[in-house]
Amino acid sequence: MKGDVEIYFDNPADLGSLRRLLSDHASFTVSSRTLPTRPGELSAGREILELVFGTGGGGAAFGLVKAWIESKVATIKIKVDEHEEAIEVRSRHAAADVERVKAALRAKRGDDTEL
Repeated sequence: MKGDVEIYFDNPADLGSLRRLLSDHASFTVSSRTLPTRPGELSAGREILELVFGTGGGGAAFGLVKAWIESKVATIKIKVDEHEEAIEVRSRHAAADVERVKAALRAKRGDDTEL
């Protein structure tokens, strides 16, 4: 099953840190997968986190992601739709950036329910 959102990392060490934070919650599931190497790339594929939300899980997950990114000097990218560009979430602008991700997820679902 494809995740509701995919999270991409500039620094691969950040993946483990965020995964540990997110792994203990029942309202959503978190898994990682490795993207295939693109033609012309010399390195192995990048690892990403995928989140699948249960009832109320989006709000809990985005709250944790916001708190995590605000504690870092980091940038992650969250992809809501495979046909759209990923949204950058930056530590200095975490609140506004997370709201953009939540709005994109609501639009994708065609649902105005608050996450």
